[in-house]
Amino acid sequence: AGYTDISEEMQVKLVRHGISTDYIEELQSTHLRDLTLDQIVKAHIHGVNKEYIDALDVAGLSQLTVNNYVKMRIHDVTSDFVSEIVELGYSDLTPNQYTKLKIHNVTRDFIESLSKSGYDDIPVEMLIKLKIHDVNTEYIGDFTELGYTDIPLNQIIKLRLHDVTPSFIREMNGLGYTDLSLNRFVEMKIHGVTSEYARSLIDAGFENVSANKLVDFKIHGVELDFIKQMIELGYDVQDAGVYVNMSIHGVTSEFVSGLQERGYSSLDTKQLINFRIHDVSTSFIDGLDDLGIERPSPKELVDMKIHDISTEFIMKLQDKGIRDLSPSQLIKLKITGIF
Repeated sequence: AGYTDISEEMQVKLVRHGISTDYIEELQSTHLRDLTLDQIVKAHIHGVNKEYIDALDVAGLSQLTVNNYVKMRIHDVTSDFVSEIVELGYSDLTPNQYTKLKIHNVTRDFIESLSKSGYDDIPVEMLIKLKIHDVNTEYIGDFTELGYTDIPLNQIIKLRLHDVTPSFIREMNGLGYTDLSLNRFVEMKIHGVTSEYARSLIDAGFENVSANKLVDFKIHGVELDFIKQMIELGYDVQDAGVYVNMSIHGVTSEFVSGLQERGYSSLDTKQLINFRIHDVSTSFIDGLDDLGIERPSPKELVDMKIHDISTEFIMKLQDKGIRDLSPSQLIKLKITGIF
């Protein structure tokens, strides 16, 4: 067969795998000439023979490398499979593409079912993506029944990726969230909006929370427990946006409770948010108490923070003998810039 100076190790390999000169000459009778003995061993192990090569040649795949044949054999890419794919209009595919189709179980039935659902001439890579994400005609059909037709395949994959199911849409429809786009449902899923979450808000008295607001609630961590706690503290607010703003600025039930314990029990939500924006904390209020400063009004607390009046600033004044100043006097003194 033309091979001389064969190493002892290679001779052992050839014997172990039962490779005869007939098999080597059979491969050489195809276009696979000048193969190394290692390539011949690999081909033999995976069942690459003249019959397989010729069959693929008839199916339209010819002049492939031995590595192509081996890879296709490993993944059971047969001439029948290649012929079926070609008959469906997929000619001129590479060996790797046929292999990928086989790996992901893209079959004639699968492609034909998509065609019957209105999806023709689907690129090979898209077929593979559909299979990877378990998109089938049953899944697509469920959305059609809900009124969503002619959905682009990329969008269907996105629905699968984010676990947007027809049952989720039905549940949200049942709660009044109808006529929403599929992208809106995807956004809900991305941010963790569930039908249980939406239902809990409705049960808490929020009858008209928009889809956008539901997403905002989730983005900013507005949970039902927070709403209930705020209601218990006297804030029975029906404007969903207020809860979002409080959450954005870090207004918690613990913060509000701490303020109420210190006598600030009549603050509205705007004042609570303003306190957070300007870092008016319970520790700041306690510090003022410790220094003997009369209790500031909510506005004075914010103004003191705006003008950078800290407990350290007040202590310096007291060290200089300047005592018994009211919050408003402290603010005026700070504005003058004398200290």
